[in-house]
Amino acid sequence: MFDENFYKNLKSFLSLLSGITIIILSPANNLVYVYAIKYSPKDSRIKILRNEKNIGLGPSRNRGLDAAKGKYVIFLD
Repeated sequence: MFDENFYKNLKSFLSLLSGITIIILSPANNLVYVYAIKYSPKDSRIKILRNEKNIGLGPSRNRGLDAAKGKYVIFLD
């Protein structure tokens, strides 16, 4: 179920929004990371950042902001 929902949501964002980059930030042992790795080779707009350990929401978001290059940023938790 998680696999299907993750792929469906990711595909939806990529089809609805042009000129975007999706940055996925997750601990290495998290299911989100596993599925992101599985689907990211299919689209170059997906960038995956891996935290070696759980560093918390604030530091993770700051890391994502550092990697972002666009004018706007949205967080989806």
